Amino acid sequence: FCFKDYPRLDFKPVDNVSFECLGLAYKAMDRDGNIPCVLNAANEVAVSAFLDQDLTFLQIPDIIHKCMEEITYIESPDLKDIIQTDHNTREKAQEMIKTFSPNKR
Repeated sequence: FCFKDYPRLDFKPVDNVSFECLGLAYKAMDRDGNIPCVLNAANEVAVSAFLDQDLTFLQIPDIIHKCMEEITYIESPDLKDIIQTDHNTREKAQEMIKTFSPNKR
């Protein structure tokens, strides 16, 4: 297997329905402010819960999306705001996971 053995590569638009987390990343970039921080923190907590078998793989974007909707938006955050956003998002994501996971009830 060698990359140069492929005479042609075809790229298609990404299906944001099948790859929901990518669509959420684009939304976070478009909105900016503290939302990329929310996405990152929620993703880290959700993936950790998935690895611990407390969430299914398909529940990861649900946690991220809900955090992006529910965490207070800050248009021009400073470092203190980012640290607080990260903390609040991780707490919120953990709370949500408890409602998704029978192991955490």
